[in-house]
Amino acid sequence: MEDNSTYNANQSFQGKGVAMHNLVWWWFQFLMLVPSNILIVYKWWERHDFTDCVYEDELMIESELEEYQKKRDKGKKIHLLKRPKYDDLWLLYSYVAIWYYIHDCFYLITYYNFFEEPCVTGMVLHHIGALPAVFSIVYTSYIPYWIGSIYSLHCVLIVWPYNKILHVPYVMALIFMLYNVLFTKPFTQAKPFRRIVKIVPLLSVGLLFISLNGCDTNDLIY
Repeated sequence: MEDNSTYNANQSFQGKGVAMHNLVWWWFQFLMLVPSNILIVYKWWERHDFTDCVYEDELMIESELEEYQKKRDKGKKIHLLKRPKYDDLWLLYSYVAIWYYIHDCFYLITYYNFFEEPCVTGMVLHHIGALPAVFSIVYTSYIPYWIGSIYSLHCVLIVWPYNKILHVPYVMALIFMLYNVLFTKPFTQAKPFRRIVKIVPLLSVGLLFISLNGCDTNDLIY
């Protein structure tokens, strides 16, 4: 007699065929794969010292602006970080990611049981955590290379989902991003990056749900 007592963590994602929004998401990642990785290599190559750089006043935490004002008063040149045209590629990625995460949340909540199916819970929590982070990047005038590296490596993970070794550089990129947001000026003093730090716990909970329940969400069969 078949034992039905064991819960199959992936049963949430089986049997409905490939949803159109997931298909669009995969092809978008595929098309972005080469240009995004070329851009990240270029941005890494032309990276510079951000010590005397600052974002626009409205993006900076008010209490931190005094430090830069004192430097200006002493005649020190402060460089305003502006968005280069090639950063529009990251903006395009951000807009499509926002569309996908919102659409997928509604899809998962509509067709699956959010409270009883842990894989669905993990995916929805991941999306909810990712959305504020991506919105913060949209409103950032200059996107540093360590943010772009997460996008480019995300393309790699989606296109080649079963090569688990590729998760290693992706996790390293996330840790490196967190380090820069917490300890590197002017990013630690900018509002968009402070928001990213605040949302990391929720994003981590979603990823833990997916990992601990053995969810294989890479099939896109949901």
